[in-house]
Amino acid sequence: ETAVHHPLSITRTGTISSGGRRVVSKSNSTFASTLRFDDADSEKGVFIDPLSEPVSESPPSTGKKLAKLLNKMVLQGASDEAVEAASKEWRIFKMLMMQKYTCASTITLSATSDIISKSIKARGKSLTTMHLEELDDPEKNAKEEVKIISQQEYVRRLRELNDEITQAWQQNERVSALRLSIKVARLLSDTSVPQFYPTLFILVTDIMDTLGSLVWKRIKGKAEFEDEGNLLRPLPENFTCKDVPREAKDTCNNWFYKISSIRELLPRIYLEMAILRCWHFIEENPVHVCQRLTMMIRGIADPLSSAFARLYLAHTAQTLIPSESGFLIASLGDYTALFQSVFSGNLSTQWVKSYAEKKMYARLVEAVIEWIIKRIFHHADEEKLGYLLREFGIQTNDCNQTQNIHLLSVGVHYLLKQLPASIVSNHAVVLLKLVESSMDLSMAQSMNYRLIGFKLCECSPPREFRHAILSDVLEVVTQYSDLMEHLMVVDVYVDYILQNSMENELNKVLENISDHVKRTGINDAELVGLESIILKLILQFTDITYILSLDHFVDILDVLYGSTRVSVYKNILIHISRNNQTIRDPVTRQLLFEISKVLHDSIDSLTSDDECRQITHLVTRFVQLVYFAGDSEQHLSFLIDCRATFGNMDLIK
Repeated sequence: ETAVHHPLSITRTGTISSGGRRVVSKSNSTFASTLRFDDADSEKGVFIDPLSEPVSESPPSTGKKLAKLLNKMVLQGASDEAVEAASKEWRIFKMLMMQKYTCASTITLSATSDIISKSIKARGKSLTTMHLEELDDPEKNAKEEVKIISQQEYVRRLRELNDEITQAWQQNERVSALRLSIKVARLLSDTSVPQFYPTLFILVTDIMDTLGSLVWKRIKGKAEFEDEGNLLRPLPENFTCKDVPREAKDTCNNWFYKISSIRELLPRIYLEMAILRCWHFIEENPVHVCQRLTMMIRGIADPLSSAFARLYLAHTAQTLIPSESGFLIASLGDYTALFQSVFSGNLSTQWVKSYAEKKMYARLVEAVIEWIIKRIFHHADEEKLGYLLREFGIQTNDCNQTQNIHLLSVGVHYLLKQLPASIVSNHAVVLLKLVESSMDLSMAQSMNYRLIGFKLCECSPPREFRHAILSDVLEVVTQYSDLMEHLMVVDVYVDYILQNSMENELNKVLENISDHVKRTGINDAELVGLESIILKLILQFTDITYILSLDHFVDILDVLYGSTRVSVYKNILIHISRNNQTIRDPVTRQLLFEISKVLHDSIDSLTSDDECRQITHLVTRFVQLVYFAGDSEQHLSFLIDCRATFGNMDLIK
C-alpha cells in the first residue's frame, strides 16, 4: 500500500504566508514523539518530546514499559463514547466561556466579516450562487463601507450560516459547504473587538465542528457502505487504518488535499483541525499531525488568534489522540513565550498597549490556558503523572532537575488545580518556589498561594516541612502592599495553622494583620476577609478567655465597624452561650461587657424585631454566665451597671 504524504506535512521544505510575510519552514523526515525545539536543533526542525526524554534517562525496563504504554494509548484513539463524553465536556466549557466573556452590544464589521454583512442581502439566492459570487471578487468587500451591527444579530447570522452549511451538504453541494466554512473560519483573523473574540471563537468553532462531523460521517459511510447503499461491513469499534477500504482512504485524502490548498494560514489550520479525527482513517500513529499543526500555529502573528487556535487544537485532538500530551506541552510553551513577548513590549500589537489592555488580554486567554493544562493531565495515571511533573520541574529527588516549561502565573494556577492534593503536599516546597517565581499580569500571585493552601488543608505535608512551608508563604505575603490580597491568603493559611496547632505562627499572623491595618486602614471589602479569619478563630477554640488573650486579637476587633462589627460581636456571644461557658476572668468580663454595649447601642428604629430579640437574648445570657465566686457585693454592682447600660432591654431590667 502506497504511503500517503500530506502536502503540508513536516517532511517538506517550503514557505508559509503569515501577515504579509513569508517564513521559510525546514524540517526533517523523522521526529520524536512531539514537542519543543532545543536551541541546538531549532535550525534542523527536530522535535524533542518532553515525555520521551525521561524515558531515555530511565532504566531500560522502565523506559520501554512507559513507551509501550503511551504508544498503545495513542494507537487506540478515541471511541465514539469517548468522543461524545469529550463533546459534552466541551459544551459545558463553552457555556461557561460565554457567561464569563461579554462585550459591547454592537460590533463593527471589518472586511474579513463580509460573510456576515452580506448574509441578509444574499437571501433568496441559491446557496451555490450566493457564495460563489462572493468568492469571485475577494477585494470588493474592502471597498464597501464599514457596518455596525448588534452582537445578537452577529450571533444569529453565524447560526444561520451553520444551518446553511448543513443544508448545502445535504444537497450534495459539498464544495460550496467547504468554501463557506473557509469564509467563516476567516472571521477568526479579526481581533478588532477583543472582548467579543471568545464568543466569536465559540460560534465559529461550532460551525467547524459541524463540518468535521459531516466529513467524518461521510468517510465512515464510504468505508461501511457501497455507493448503492448496501452495507459492506461495519468498522470495528476500535478500528485502525488497516480496517479502512481504499475508496474511503482516497476520499479522506481528497479532503485533506482540498484543505491544504487554502491560501490563508488561519483558515487552513482551522479547517484541518475541524476534520482532525479523520486522520484515523489513514494514519496508524497520527501524533505527527498534531505536532505539525502546533508548529503551523506559530505562524499566526496575532497573539489572541494564536491562543484560541491552540485551544481548538487541544479540543479536536481529543477525538484523535486523547492520551497524547506532548504536543500540548509544546503548545503551552510556545504560547507562554509569545505572551511574555507581548507584555514585555518586544512584540507590538494593535491593542495590547496600556496596563488595562494587558490585564484584559490576560483575562481573555485565561480559558485557553485552563483547557490546555486540563487536557495535558487528562488520562494521566500515576506513572505518566510523574513524567509530567518532571517536565514542569516539579521533582524533589533530582537536584539537577530543570524546568522545561516556564509557566505564567495563570498557568501555575491551573496546573495546581489539576494536581491531586497529595502531590501538592509532597512537593509543596518546590511548588511554592514555582509560585514565587511566576509573578506577572496573567493572574495575581495571591491566588496561587491560596490554592496551595487549600490543597495543604486537604492533605497535610510531611511533619518536617510544615513550619518551613508556612514560613515561606508568610515571608512573601507580608510584603504585599494590598491588604485584600494579604487577607485572602492568610484566610486560607489560618486553617492550615489551626490544623497543625501552630500557636506561635498564629500570633505572628495576627500581628502582621494588625500592623498592616494600622498602616493602610481598612475598607468594606477587606472587612469581609478579616471577618472570615476572626470567625474561624472563634469556632476553633472553646475557651473565650483564650481567644481574647491572643496577641493582637483585641486590636483587630477594634478596627471593625458597621454591620461587620455587629456580626462578629454577635458570634462571640453566641459562642459563649452555646458552650454554656462561665465568665470568671475580670478582663474577659469587661471585654464582653463592652461587646454587649455595642450590640445594645446598634438597635434602633430600623432594626427588625427578630434582630432585637436575638441581641436581647445574647446579652441576657452573657449577664447570666458571669460568675463572681460568692462575692455578692461585686456581683450586685455588676448587675446595676448592666441595668444602667442596657436600659432598652426589658429582660435586663
